[in-house]
Amino acid sequence: MFLGPFTFLAKLLPLVAATTTSSQASTKAAGNYFFEQIALDDAMWDALTEGALALAVFGAASAIMKAYRNHTSKGLRANKAKLLSVQAAQQEGTKKTERGRSPTMAAGHSDLAGFSRQPPALSKATAALASCPRPPPGLSTTGLAPRAPGRQSEADVIATAVRAGKASELPRLLDAALARSLAAAAHQDMQTSAKEVATPLLHSALRACAASRCFNEAIAAYDHMAEHIAEGNSGIWSVLLYSIVEAGTFCRCKQVFENLCKMTSPSAHDFVNMVRCYAGQEDAVGLREMLANLRSSGESVDTYTWNRALAACSHSEHALELAESLAVAGICAEGLDAVGYNTLMKYNARAGQLSRCFELRAEMLEKGLEASEVTFGILLDVCVGAQELDFARKVFDDLCASGLQLNVVHCTTFIKGLVGAGKLDEAAGVLQEMVHSAGVKPDLITYSTIVKAYSDAGDVASALKMLSKMLEEGVRPDEIIYNSVLTGCCVFPVKSAHVMRTFETLIVLGLKPTTTTLSILLKALAHTQSWPASLQVLKDAPKNFRLQPEMRLYAQLAQACVKARSFDVVPQVFNAMVDAAACRREKVDPAVAGRVLRSCLLGVRRTWQQSCAKPRDGRALPWIPP
Repeated sequence: MFLGPFTFLAKLLPLVAATTTSSQASTKAAGNYFFEQIALDDAMWDALTEGALALAVFGAASAIMKAYRNHTSKGLRANKAKLLSVQAAQQEGTKKTERGRSPTMAAGHSDLAGFSRQPPALSKATAALASCPRPPPGLSTTGLAPRAPGRQSEADVIATAVRAGKASELPRLLDAALARSLAAAAHQDMQTSAKEVATPLLHSALRACAASRCFNEAIAAYDHMAEHIAEGNSGIWSVLLYSIVEAGTFCRCKQVFENLCKMTSPSAHDFVNMVRCYAGQEDAVGLREMLANLRSSGESVDTYTWNRALAACSHSEHALELAESLAVAGICAEGLDAVGYNTLMKYNARAGQLSRCFELRAEMLEKGLEASEVTFGILLDVCVGAQELDFARKVFDDLCASGLQLNVVHCTTFIKGLVGAGKLDEAAGVLQEMVHSAGVKPDLITYSTIVKAYSDAGDVASALKMLSKMLEEGVRPDEIIYNSVLTGCCVFPVKSAHVMRTFETLIVLGLKPTTTTLSILLKALAHTQSWPASLQVLKDAPKNFRLQPEMRLYAQLAQACVKARSFDVVPQVFNAMVDAAACRREKVDPAVAGRVLRSCLLGVRRTWQQSCAKPRDGRALPWIPP
């Protein structure tokens, strides 16, 4: 590589000389351009000289780098050979140590071997953690023998096993880890008791189970190791309390909480877990006793924890009693905030305590706490539930004047109150205001509330008008709304032509008839005894609606005929049912056929009794059983 540039330069110089000679000859021939050519030749010569110099420098640098690499590679090969020999010696020593390990230390090692293998990067990180003098947060390593660099501690191996889905094997894994740790400590002449080793092992297992939501397995692990940990530590009791509450074994909470309080003050999470325990047991007396003990010992909680405790009572049947016990406990120095008052209002509203809800609202005003949208929503719910329209109207007016943002839930709740009081026109007026407002638009539930109210009152025309307005606003009705409009034809007897016209209008508006729709239609037609129209609807359903009528619809029509004393129509209904089944190549359900036949027999019996009189000889007619 060093001679390459000079070889190229040696070949280049003759070419330059020849070029120069040729240029001089041409210059002599040119005559007048002699001086110009001399200047051009000098410039070319300077450029070629600089190029040759650059090539020479490059070749020298390449040669120096090659010589340096050859020199350093010899030292690297020697160091590599030494490193390999050291690693081989270490592996041989490790094998001898493994062969000399006692049977107790080897017990259970094969069960956890798969969890101890680590990739190279993780091994380096583990070794760095091993050299750190401080244990991981929340987990004490007191009593555990020091681990070799690059290997997991027994507590870490246990946690890894739980994360790998072996939480059910914790008793066996804990025994094996405890035996290995004690044997290792004895081998290193360390004075360590089983308690000092078992406590961090169990703590690690409980934390891993809680993180994996294996709460029953955590309780089983504690029961198995309880005799080894004595009084334990606060971390064990806190995690165990959480696991017991999540598992629903509330009867064990009290003892665990007492053990925790002996060692430290309960945390906010511990307090909430105990409230959950008493709520699960429906034990308001026990909750008051715990609150009194905490108050006497000078314990207190913040407002956030207080609100969490109140919310924890929501699933209890005695939520109101439990919440009121918390409210008067006096262990929250900050007192209730707006969230706490809203929670108490909700429990009182659920119990129908209208006056208590307004008392809490007055307490909020006295403390200078502003009502939120949630506050007004709860008050509206309790007023509507108690059918107190005047109170509901007052709350709604206060909400509108408060400057808070109205939402569709508030308006729908107020509309429900108006509908319950029979104020349908006023409810429709509120809905109209919602339509014209910018921030609050009626939704499916709002329209459904008013449409159903009109239908229940038999005002089919208003229900159809509201349905059309709903479609204009881009709200898509569901089957329930369509069927509720058709149900309005069943409130009062309506002519069959009007019923069919309403049905056709609903189809135009988007109704897709179902079996439930046909059942409602038959019921509406039965009010005017329009039996031919009813039979025609069932006959044309496959063609018009692509819907095969169920056999129970024929039974429904037959029973309606008997109820209306139209006994001569019942055989026609039965024949139509048989024909429909034959067209579909199906067998008639025996239960449905039995219902229709009973209707036929009942019709024949009543016809016989009504059309026949006593014979002239005074003998009674034979009795036909029902």
